Amino acid sequence: MLERELAELQIDWPETPDVAIVSYKVTGVSVQWKGYATSTWARRNGKWETVFSAAADCSAFSMTVGRTAFLAFFPAFLLAFFLAAFVSAFFSAFLPAFFCLVFAIVSRFRGS
Repeated sequence: MLERELAELQIDWPETPDVAIVSYKVTGVSVQWKGYATSTWARRNGKWETVFSAAADCSAFSMTVGRTAFLAFFPAFLLAFFLAAFVSAFFSAFLPAFFCLVFAIVSRFRGS
């Protein structure tokens, strides 16, 4: 049997007393797992029933995978950003100045 602990319980009652939105933190006791869950409950024929439930994994494994993906992507992003900035500056400032210099040198040797 899966043992778990619930914490940070919050119940919201939107507009009607027959609907409740329950949010809570789940920590696995028998299995290493942490997450946040939300469920929507409705009172139908005098009984409370779950009509929707969702959970988000916050365990160490998912956080490690996300951190690894970020660390793999971030240096490539920085390199692309600085390379794009350098190429943009090169084409907008240095390249026209280079062609002006070449034109001046060629004009000087042609005698024009």
